[in-house]
Amino acid sequence: MPTKVETVGEGERRTVDLRVGASLYERVLNIRLRPVLIAGMILVFSYARDAGAQGPKPALEPTAAALVAATAAVVETQRAGAVATQTAVAAATHTAQAEQASTVCKTAVAALQSGDPAGLNSLDAKLKAALVQDLAALPGFECLAIAKENAGYCELLSGASKDRCIKQSQLMRELKSIPPEQVKYQVLYRSCLVNSPKAECDQVREAWVSGSADSCKTLKEGWHRDFCAALVTADAEKCKGVKDAEYRGYCVAVVTEDPQKCPKEALDCPGEVQGFARVKKEGLAGFLAGLKDADPAAVAASKGAEGCAPFLTELERVCASGRSTKK
Repeated sequence: MPTKVETVGEGERRTVDLRVGASLYERVLNIRLRPVLIAGMILVFSYARDAGAQGPKPALEPTAAALVAATAAVVETQRAGAVATQTAVAAATHTAQAEQASTVCKTAVAALQSGDPAGLNSLDAKLKAALVQDLAALPGFECLAIAKENAGYCELLSGASKDRCIKQSQLMRELKSIPPEQVKYQVLYRSCLVNSPKAECDQVREAWVSGSADSCKTLKEGWHRDFCAALVTADAEKCKGVKDAEYRGYCVAVVTEDPQKCPKEALDCPGEVQGFARVKKEGLAGFLAGLKDADPAAVAASKGAEGCAPFLTELERVCASGRSTKK
């Protein structure tokens, strides 16, 4: 505020000091407004005190974090719903495929059982290829080949499975055509062919049939000489010359026809040896009865095609597990 002004009057300029007026104005203003100011200050302090006692006022609008959380919750709900839908669709598709595969496989196996090896042609090429190579399916083909005397079932297989199926079929045909007393030697001869040269096995069989151990002495395989001599002379002591413990135990069990002497490692030995003991009195049926029910060759030879049912059930299961069908 200016403290001095110049005034003009009656022909002269004068300077008037306003500080006295300003000072008086301020005093008057303070006197009049002081009660108002004091009252206002009291109200302000009173409001602040009440606000502090009641705590902070709740926010009336959602924060940005709350909005983000709410949006995320909605998105997650939608995602979970989509996942649930996809899972349900996948489950329904899987079930439909399984049912389709089961139906096709039942038809194919039924055709096989009826005597038609070509029944597998109804399957998808990849599934058919996988099925005939699966070892779990081998007993079914082998059992049908022997029961129906049809090598066509073996021809569906490949590699070692095909070779085994053919040999088992041949063995069963041979056993049906020879006298019971020769069954033991024929079975051992076929077993020999699995791991040894045919010339060696032929020489061993000749010695067994002739009853002369002289032919055993010229065998190239050492264990063949001792095994051959022990069997021809029915002397289990000669098995001691067999170096391999498992073969030595098998030799003793076969010569004595005592299943209890079979080595633990030779799982087929007890049934086979028991069969050797029974064949003399009961013929081929006695030998087959001594084998395990899990042996498809024995089951097929003794019970026929009806005995193949458990193996065909497994064949059908293996087929359906492929989840692939011909379109």
